[in-house]
Amino acid sequence: MKTTTYEAIVENGQIKLPETVHLPDHTKVFVVVPEAKAEPFSVVTGEDGLPIIRTANGVITSQLVKDIEAQLA
Repeated sequence: MKTTTYEAIVENGQIKLPETVHLPDHTKVFVVVPEAKAEPFSVVTGEDGLPIIRTANGVITSQLVKDIEAQLA
């Protein structure tokens, strides 16, 4: 598989490629984030207004609940 690498920046949650880069619609791309820190969890608001806890491995432990409570305090 042939690949080409571009450096881009994330602005408002969207990946912004240089103006000189034009990719056709539906082009398959891979995103590599150097030095990215994986978050153990995220808390978002669902469509019903209730919080949703998303975890990296799908497991919510008592320690994770304590970590979330500490972060929200």
